[in-house]
Amino acid sequence: MKKLILLFVCFLIVILESTLLSHLRIGGIIPNLTLITVMSVALCDGSKTGRHIGFFMGLTQDVLFFRSIGYYALLFYLLGHLSGIARRVIRRSNMTSLFLFVVTGDLAYGLINYVFLAFLHGHTDLPYYLHKIIIPEAAYTSFFILPLYCVLAWLCRILEHLRVKDAISHNLMRREEVES
Repeated sequence: MKKLILLFVCFLIVILESTLLSHLRIGGIIPNLTLITVMSVALCDGSKTGRHIGFFMGLTQDVLFFRSIGYYALLFYLLGHLSGIARRVIRRSNMTSLFLFVVTGDLAYGLINYVFLAFLHGHTDLPYYLHKIIIPEAAYTSFFILPLYCVLAWLCRILEHLRVKDAISHNLMRREEVES
């Protein structure tokens, strides 16, 4: 149930990013809510959930917006996995380290996209891509990191609380059946 709700929220975020936020473009750049979501969920719930959410969100983007399937699914899968591993190092209560971690992830995401989507196709002007695409996207995305992380962390806590509560009631019902 928890993963279905998270998948539904992630699907809504991909749709929100492609519809509403496309009207909030600044210089042709929109904030990368997908990246924030994958990294935030992985930091809250671990690398396994981060991998699943990353793969799902990347695959959704691949299917809806791109000609080839798998590139963004793999990229977000790896980002979810690495963010889940970083969960051991980054304290989720320290918003500064969380913010810097996601901004760094966005810069890495931009550089990876540059290498595979521009450089390998003959576009070798890295300073142009840094100045016009990668750094502005990271800056614009940074305004959405903390609000979206807080909402996603709250949702993960609620879902975890409901899962624990459901498990406790399930165990109590099983105990009553055994005793009767």
